[in-house]
Amino acid sequence: MDFTLQPNIYSTARSMPPNLLTLLEQVWINDLQENGLMGQGSMFILSGFSNFNGGVRFYNHIERHIQAGGRCQIILGGSSRQNMSSRQVVEKLLDIGCDVGIINRKAIFHAKCYGYKCDKGSSLIVSSGNFTSRGLTQNIEASLHLSFEDTKVCGFEWENMFQRIKAQKFEYYQASQKADAPFWKLLFNEEKGRVEEEESSEGYSTLLITLSHSDTARIQALPGSNQAKGTQYIWL
Repeated sequence: MDFTLQPNIYSTARSMPPNLLTLLEQVWINDLQENGLMGQGSMFILSGFSNFNGGVRFYNHIERHIQAGGRCQIILGGSSRQNMSSRQVVEKLLDIGCDVGIINRKAIFHAKCYGYKCDKGSSLIVSSGNFTSRGLTQNIEASLHLSFEDTKVCGFEWENMFQRIKAQKFEYYQASQKADAPFWKLLFNEEKGRVEEEESSEGYSTLLITLSHSDTARIQALPGSNQAKGTQYIWL
């Protein structure tokens, strides 16, 4: 069991990866290759927010794992009003053969868990970091890694958790490549641009102030003169 607070803030072990990205590299790439597990078992992703860059490091590796006989099971958050998960990341995940589900934002889907399961057991990463470029590397996020031995002690089971999620009265959609499938309406288009801080649920507003000729004349006038009389301005 190991804990890390990124980026490079705190770790329980010197060998602990400094962020969620490198921790996932250890679980999904290094461990599978070193133990000869490529093509065996399933990778898992559970994340409220996701974007295309969040998976760039892993797309090719996940595809090779699936082509060799493995699986990748994913549940993401979606919203018609908030930029939670993008069309681009879902299209890519479907294209490489992942099993993808979308939960409508109405269920306040905020969990982030990652890991792997094979005959040897299940590994689990519980994190505050979403499957986004910033969530995996730049944001201040905490991650707890449970090894095969740790999950055996607590009785954690990936497939049981996914089944329990799907059994809830959530607005759940099984993603497919059908262009008219309703879940696409819950995904935002990254090509249209968005606020970079994808994890925030707060809105962003811009206030524009225009000044008339009388306003600028009053601001620029000598203090104490008749032209300077009027409302005082505070510039933010």
